[in-house]
Amino acid sequence: QNSIKVSNQPAQSLRANLLRAWQSFDQAYIDTCLRKEDFKPVLLALCCFHALINGRRKFGFIGWSCSNIYGFTMGDLAQCAAVSINMLNVRTGARREESVPFADLKYIFGEIMYGGHITDKWDRRCNCTYLETLVIPELYTEGFELFPGFTTLLKGNYQEYLDHIDYNLPPETPTGFGLHPNADISYLNNECFSLFRQLMELSGGGGGAGGASKDEIIAKMVVDFLERLPENYNLFDIKDRIGDPKNLTPYLIVMNQECEKMNILLSTIRKSLGDLQLGLQGALNISEAMDKMMTSMFMDQIPAMWEKQAWRTLKTLPVWFVDVLERCTMFKDWSDSLKMPASLWLSGCSNPMAFVTAVMQVTARAYTWALDEVETFTDITTMDWDLAEGQPEEGAYVHGIYIEGARWDREAGELRDSFLRELAPQMPIIHLKAIPAKERRLDGYYDCPVYYVSQRGGGNPPGSYVFFGQLKTSEPTVNTLYGVYQYKWVLAGVGMLLQIE
Repeated sequence: QNSIKVSNQPAQSLRANLLRAWQSFDQAYIDTCLRKEDFKPVLLALCCFHALINGRRKFGFIGWSCSNIYGFTMGDLAQCAAVSINMLNVRTGARREESVPFADLKYIFGEIMYGGHITDKWDRRCNCTYLETLVIPELYTEGFELFPGFTTLLKGNYQEYLDHIDYNLPPETPTGFGLHPNADISYLNNECFSLFRQLMELSGGGGGAGGASKDEIIAKMVVDFLERLPENYNLFDIKDRIGDPKNLTPYLIVMNQECEKMNILLSTIRKSLGDLQLGLQGALNISEAMDKMMTSMFMDQIPAMWEKQAWRTLKTLPVWFVDVLERCTMFKDWSDSLKMPASLWLSGCSNPMAFVTAVMQVTARAYTWALDEVETFTDITTMDWDLAEGQPEEGAYVHGIYIEGARWDREAGELRDSFLRELAPQMPIIHLKAIPAKERRLDGYYDCPVYYVSQRGGGNPPGSYVFFGQLKTSEPTVNTLYGVYQYKWVLAGVGMLLQIE
């Protein structure tokens, strides 16, 4: 049963990936194409594409939403190169005046060969956007940049192209991938956190000599948590105050669902902490579940039995517990008054998509629209999170949203490049509405995915994608199968987050 696994993984650096991609071919292979002068720039662009989408993985979820599952191989590159040769070879003889079939090549590369690995819509959009900026007629223009600082080469043999890559490739930066320099900060932070988390797990999170023991630390945490833990919601009282079932609006249904879920979580926390307290006092035997809970609490991790009843989060235990208390306060106020807050803390909902759907339901009922023909519509206000005085007549004000990969310029009312070291700035209050899909804005906007946590990808649960909003941009936009967007913001990985760590 012993074995040795031999794997051939792509390198992380752009230079290594690009050199490896080009060196997988040779002059003899290029000579098989009857239109060599047309083929070589296309092959160089294809190698750049292969290097970019593989190198982008190191930036994590801002690089690819599902970066951990994609395997773009040299086989994909070889097949795409073969397709390019076949398409150019048939365009000889009587068809020699025909231009390079860029649209066909982009479709085969982006949707079939490489796109066949991609499961996420927003990742597929990013994949195709690289091709829309690389495999285009401008490829045959002298000085055309395949990515910032690296130009195409129109003439030369195989070795000259290799030398061009080796000597003219600029130093690697996130901007080469279309990302903001902040992406490098995020990458280094993630590497650092991952390293120290592993060190803590290996060491058991032990403290220095002379400090409080593990049991003493946990005993204090248990007392602190139990003192701050609020009482469960009285669901029967809430139901009585709502009265007639006709008064039960979609918004109140969301509030009821959140209170029910919070009751389950509060009961779980209260019981487990009570049992653990008795165990630490010697009144109960420490079970395996208690031992795991103690280990998690000692390392500032959320115990598995709590997380199972809660919501997806990447927060540490102390921060998460404060988050629980703030959610309890919001839903307590809402359930007492039966009036939605002036601006709803959207990320405070364990199921934010339920509230988004409620907005669409209320609007669709008011205008007698079919619900499946309605979609979200976002207007970004200039108000800070605590400045809303009341909900609008139509739709809802929501807050608690951050933006990653770019920033929102309140004065200009549009997307702009991030400031350095400002990784996830706050968005102002957002006016969330619903409109018929046929009235969707088709120009001057960027379809921006909204994720529950920074681990992007997929829908809830277990994924993170909630809905998409439209953010205004002065950059030229396109309208394709993947919606309305601008290449710059797609390559920068711009997305909104309901939680930050």
